[in-house]
Amino acid sequence: MSQEYCQFDKNGNVLTISGLISKSDQTCRVIESLYKFYQEHRSFAMKCNNAKPKTRKRDKIDVLAEHDMATQTVNTTDVESQTISDDELIKSYQKNTVYVYINSPGGNIMVAFNIYDCLNSIKRLGFNIEVITYGECKSAAVLILLAGTTRLSSPRCDFLIHKTINNFSNIRHDDMIWFCNRAKSIYQDILTEYMKISTVSREELEEIMSAEQILTSTRMMELGFIEDII
Repeated sequence: MSQEYCQFDKNGNVLTISGLISKSDQTCRVIESLYKFYQEHRSFAMKCNNAKPKTRKRDKIDVLAEHDMATQTVNTTDVESQTISDDELIKSYQKNTVYVYINSPGGNIMVAFNIYDCLNSIKRLGFNIEVITYGECKSAAVLILLAGTTRLSSPRCDFLIHKTINNFSNIRHDDMIWFCNRAKSIYQDILTEYMKISTVSREELEEIMSAEQILTSTRMMELGFIEDII
């Protein structure tokens, strides 16, 4: 499966990720919709509680993500026109859950980090993030899975976690060192996120990532990535 489908339904609080994760206009619009969802609910929460939610310090992932996403020209007309009313915000809060469905072989890790950060921002507002994987959840898609406060999987979903892969085609020789260092930094960030939920040691997890073998839902539950099989 390679065809990308990424859609966020603000009315149903449902994010669907199917196929390859890429820096497409469609995915960029979804990321903007997620941030707009966060901004609207954050403003509404401040209005109701007269308190400012905690903000997260920007880190190097934010800087890299902003650099990557800045290369995309996105038509934001659809996003900007989707402002929702207080009544709709109340209904959204009453649901208290954002549902994420993943069936993806992975793709661009920086795009995955953008979605991951969006979902974590929404989670800090008090929303539950319920992630359900089916079919396959590999590579960059696994990072998005980790944003879930609840992480579920179908019985026969295939998983893959691995070390970062880089394509050095059309890159000048003197730029390779920068790209290698960047890849190393991103890998450490991924591993740090994995270790937040992992039931095994960092060394054992790195061995599993180096092996690059397909993992079952049962094995992922043993590793702590999945909480239950549905």
